Amino acid sequence: MAKLTVNKYREYSYLQQTTAEFVSAAKLAEMFRNAGLTDVSYRQFTFGAAAFHLGTKQS
Repeated sequence: MAKLTVNKYREYSYLQQTTAEFVSAAKLAEMFRNAGLTDVSYRQFTFGAAAFHLGTKQS
């Protein structure tokens, strides 16, 4: 998209490379649970491009 819209492929190519390294929203929720958080939930936005995770830490 960056190449087509602003002709700056090199400036934005890192985005494609780094997003391949992200864990999925479900995997991150699992990591929250493994870290001891409870009531873990998440909501995805923009067709999964972003996610909000929430968990409770027991005191």
